[in-house]
Amino acid sequence: MKKYKLLTLVIGFVLAVSAFSAPPVFAASSDFKITNGVLTKYTGTDTTVKIPSTVTEIGASAFSGNNRMTYVTIPDSVETIAEKAFYDCGRLASVSMPSSVETIGTRAFAECPKLNYITLPKKLTEISSGLFSGCTALNDITIPSNVTVIEDAAFYNSGITSISIPPDVNTIEENAFSYCSKLTSVSFRSGLTTLGQEAFSYCKALTSISLPRTISEMDDSVFSYCTALTSASLPDGMEELPDKTFFNCTALTSVSLPRSLYSIGERAFYNCRALTGISLPSLLEEIKPEAFAYCVNLQSVKLPQYLSMLGEGAFSYCSRLQSVNIPAELDTLEDDLFAYDQMLSSVTIEDGLRGIGDGVFYDCTKLYTLVVPDSVQDIGRSAFGDNTTLRGSSDSYVRAYANSKGYTFKLKSDPSSDIPAGANTGTDNGSTNTDLIYNGVQYAGSVMIDTNTYTMAPGNIYDIGVVLAGNAYTKTINVYSSRTGIATVQRLANGNYRVTGKAPGTCYVVVDVLSGSTVLNHVSIRFDVAYNVTQHGQAARNRSYFN
Repeated sequence: MKKYKLLTLVIGFVLAVSAFSAPPVFAASSDFKITNGVLTKYTGTDTTVKIPSTVTEIGASAFSGNNRMTYVTIPDSVETIAEKAFYDCGRLASVSMPSSVETIGTRAFAECPKLNYITLPKKLTEISSGLFSGCTALNDITIPSNVTVIEDAAFYNSGITSISIPPDVNTIEENAFSYCSKLTSVSFRSGLTTLGQEAFSYCKALTSISLPRTISEMDDSVFSYCTALTSASLPDGMEELPDKTFFNCTALTSVSLPRSLYSIGERAFYNCRALTGISLPSLLEEIKPEAFAYCVNLQSVKLPQYLSMLGEGAFSYCSRLQSVNIPAELDTLEDDLFAYDQMLSSVTIEDGLRGIGDGVFYDCTKLYTLVVPDSVQDIGRSAFGDNTTLRGSSDSYVRAYANSKGYTFKLKSDPSSDIPAGANTGTDNGSTNTDLIYNGVQYAGSVMIDTNTYTMAPGNIYDIGVVLAGNAYTKTINVYSSRTGIATVQRLANGNYRVTGKAPGTCYVVVDVLSGSTVLNHVSIRFDVAYNVTQHGQAARNRSYFN
């Protein structure tokens, strides 16, 4: 009787424990619809799903729209995952992927906003179209070494922060990484030959790019709207820079163009507002319409001698552009070429130009004088500002044009000044004097700094202004700290220079103007860095001159 009672207690205890234990976490076999090894549909509601080992293929849309599943284990019997297999699984966070998988279909994991872990199998040879588009929590992924193609929109609007492109990848298709707003770095390897349209557009955290020499085909707008991009290096061998390549890259300050480049596409650098200068390759033949329009901080440009085509509005609205040369190979200045360049004051046109289109120098309010060569035989409407004096030969076309349109005309040999009395020739919207005459001597260039001395504490910052005039815009400007352990200096997008205090002591911020390796001008500001001081300094308009 006692043994019976004891057995009853044990059975009761086991039943009680069973009643309170967790339910099974894996889906029941009845939840899987499997036909000839193909999983066609999952109908269960479990959060953790383990696919049966009898499955060799996960069919199209098999789990599509499942909003309960958070974790899925795929068995090593599976070789194929069809299109949209896990599309729009709103809570799916982790996928255990076997090495047996060889093919993953288009958009198989698209719009899974919580997916943050997945390992792609080594046998994979392509990242299919839209595979991870909309996977905004997917911050890190490794592309297998056997992959040769990353198809269109593969990572569109995903959360990846960095990506390394394996050397076997030869093609990145259109929109493959566009709208990856957290992507800060991309490592390209030799082997990549093709970049599709807008492949990295709207990657607003991407800061720099360097393309490999193997690139042979690049479509339009590849890096457009990459608003944090500051530097770009393009490879030797590239011949054409496509339209809108850096469109609206508003932070871009440094671009390395290859010597092989002969064409810059339409709006290639449109609205690159931080770009202050660019070195154009000597063999460049064409700059297409609006290529540099709205580069509002572009200060000078030297057009190469073989340039034969400048498109409409190519340098329009470059409001700080001060000087430009027109090479002899150009036949026509197209419409609105330099329109609204309100700081443009120096234009040199070589003989050979035949036509000047409509509005070429319209509203160039500081272009007080322009020598037009005798080769010019056609000038369009509103080609010049009202305050521009046109100069030429006594029997030139430009003389007849000026007389018929009411412009002031002077002979090239006339020594009188064309600058109106009281006109300000400054380069900073009229606020600074850039007169190149000192003590009656005419100089070719000058540099002005706005501070004599400054005192600051470690950690404080101070911005100094450096204003250039004349041919200083065609020279190399080197601004540096004499002792970086005490204070550092860096250039800002607006053209000023930011000094940051580091440690107590005295140093000098030096501004050198160089022509090649020759220092033409040297000026400095003293900085005293100390603890427990109030920032203060002595303002100035110190200008020095050089030839």
